[in-house]
Amino acid sequence: MRKFTFLFVFVFAAALAGAQKPVVTPVWEHSVNSTATWDGDVPIVPGVLPDWMGNMTERGMAFYDGKLYIMSRKVTPHVIQVLDAETGNALTSIPIDTAIVKGGTYLANDLVITPSGKILFGNLATNTKTQPFKVYMMAPKEGGGYTTTTLLSWNSKDSIEGVQQPMYRLGDGFAFYGEVSAEDDGYILVADANATAPFSDVPKVFRWNVTAGVAAAEPQIIILKSVYPAPTGTNVPKLGISPRLQPLDNDHFWADGHSVYPALYDMQGELLTTFKGKFKPIQSGISGVNFFHFRGKDYMLAPATNHAAPAYAKKAMFELLTIPAAGAEEADSVAVFPPRGLGGNTNSSYVGATAVDIQSDKVMMFFMSPYNGIACYQLAMVGEVGNNTWNMSDPAFNALGSMVATQEVNGLTIYAAEGKNVDVDGNNKSLDGWNFTHRLKFGGTGAFDTDGKPVNRVLSFPVPGPSKITVYLQSSSTSADRTLNVAIDHKDSIVGTIPALGASISKGVVEYTGDAGTIYLSSLSSGINIYLIQVEPLATSVPQITAPGREFVLYPNPARDRVFINVDQPTEVGVFSITGSLMLTKRVESPNDPIDVTGLTRGMYLVRPLKTTSFALKLIVQ
Repeated sequence: MRKFTFLFVFVFAAALAGAQKPVVTPVWEHSVNSTATWDGDVPIVPGVLPDWMGNMTERGMAFYDGKLYIMSRKVTPHVIQVLDAETGNALTSIPIDTAIVKGGTYLANDLVITPSGKILFGNLATNTKTQPFKVYMMAPKEGGGYTTTTLLSWNSKDSIEGVQQPMYRLGDGFAFYGEVSAEDDGYILVADANATAPFSDVPKVFRWNVTAGVAAAEPQIIILKSVYPAPTGTNVPKLGISPRLQPLDNDHFWADGHSVYPALYDMQGELLTTFKGKFKPIQSGISGVNFFHFRGKDYMLAPATNHAAPAYAKKAMFELLTIPAAGAEEADSVAVFPPRGLGGNTNSSYVGATAVDIQSDKVMMFFMSPYNGIACYQLAMVGEVGNNTWNMSDPAFNALGSMVATQEVNGLTIYAAEGKNVDVDGNNKSLDGWNFTHRLKFGGTGAFDTDGKPVNRVLSFPVPGPSKITVYLQSSSTSADRTLNVAIDHKDSIVGTIPALGASISKGVVEYTGDAGTIYLSSLSSGINIYLIQVEPLATSVPQITAPGREFVLYPNPARDRVFINVDQPTEVGVFSITGSLMLTKRVESPNDPIDVTGLTRGMYLVRPLKTTSFALKLIVQ
């Protein structure tokens, strides 16, 4: 099964001067507002919808391989509308095979695409006692086209042992994690949209495991133990109409509903974090959630207003929020867009469908308001060539050529002199999604004066405190590995070294844990080529996510050899990797009984009990 990184980014308490800043800009928009003629804030000539869009007929959208796939019920038989993700222009449509696809209030309503390109789509069953909830799979054929099969068909029981059972409304939206094949596993996730008597009195999420390409006959039912805001009076907790789900890994998922804020849950239904602070997506009237990770930060794209927004707000707007270490409670807003909204045409879809394409240097964010339009905005980082990232392929550097005197470029000081020059020239290399076109060349060993300060063939830059320093580099000799020295304030105050391999470009990381100062990079002997330098905040403490009630603490954290948990009774504890793998177990008898972590590699882990959900604590092993 594929794995997703599940962690909240740990944010340094003081911001870096000139640090990377997320900026959102428009790419394209096809909506009733974008095509209208405006006089100030007044549309004097109405806009028009994209030809393929109808009223309440489009709810599901997915991105795959440069294209957007949108389930559309505007025509019969229903089709999957395919758009060019770069322009939003319609490319083609894929008809639904009605010889296979049958049953439900809507034959087809939402869709997802697996990593291998299989299209999964589900129907809407408003009463699962009389209508089966179905998920179909369209697998690409070698000669073109698709083969459609039924992956899941499920009816709820009318009664069990004489006890009347609730009916469910499933399929307003569904999600899938993993892959569908003989070699891979995954699971289908869908939420009940009823949760009102006589249907059900608790919010429920249904999970069908898909093993070796076969869906389980019966689901695991996950009862959400709480929602936010909590219901008042005699009202029952519920997600409401058109709930949307997003699985993160095998153990966690986001859920959003018509009457609640998006929240992160585990598979036991425990609410781990939600939007209780100043910044949050819209609570009622529309659902949509898209959580993603980009350049060291966690983000959520979600609806900010619906088509019936109050008079002071634009209609059908979306918002990008950052989610810090403390969780969604401390979320901050990056941007709300489009400036005029997509439009105010009335519809009862209640869905703000979203999709993202995460690239090495940007994220393309796609969002849709049914009966109003669709748009794409871009997330990128400004100041990437600045006090925290210096890419030699950027024009600010690749035009420098041969330097025979010290220069400062965007906060990076390059020490050079006559006869001890530093050069920037063309050289194509790729690593970790970076495609470099230029390099900075140290022609030899770095030189310092008697006070330990740089003279030539040295790079320097400030750090405000504990920092993670990443360098992409290569030895200038293909037959000899070399070493890059990393020092603070004095050539002899070495905080780390990074190997520069001769055979290929590589990446090295040094974690500096001291106070503010100036970092010096230099070669210990002979030439080294530098492609990129990146400075990021280094976490000095780890916030915890715990269940309500007793506050559990993991200490010391970060740790090198052993950690302790202030348990109040003997507890079977597991240490999990961020991808969900169980790394070790330990029966912790008391707060003084340590967990040995010397066998774990450096990185991030999740510590939690094996038999309860009383806590889930993040651990950093150094």
